[in-house]
Amino acid sequence: ISESEANAVLRMKALENENARLRTAGAAHAREKAESERILKELQAQVAVYNADQVEVLRSQVEQLKRRNDLKAVRSKTKVENSHLKAVVQAKTQEYQQLRQQLLIAMEKM
Repeated sequence: ISESEANAVLRMKALENENARLRTAGAAHAREKAESERILKELQAQVAVYNADQVEVLRSQVEQLKRRNDLKAVRSKTKVENSHLKAVVQAKTQEYQQLRQQLLIAMEKM
């Protein structure tokens, strides 16, 4: 075998070794990529569940706030109505006292 043939055989062996190394590295990379994608999907599913739970919590809080605001509005309206009724009662009481006074005066004149 000539020196050039020997060098060619050595280069061919080196290329075969490099090719095998690259195939092994490529397979390892593919496994790592598949594992990374699996983990990513798992995390995305967990985030979706968490987000759905958070949405429910927020909906519940919004409903509670709406009920509180409704109660506040009812209380405020009731206070206004009570103030009005107090004024009406006071006016009617005053009117009653005046009529009673007039009746007493009229009975004295009889």
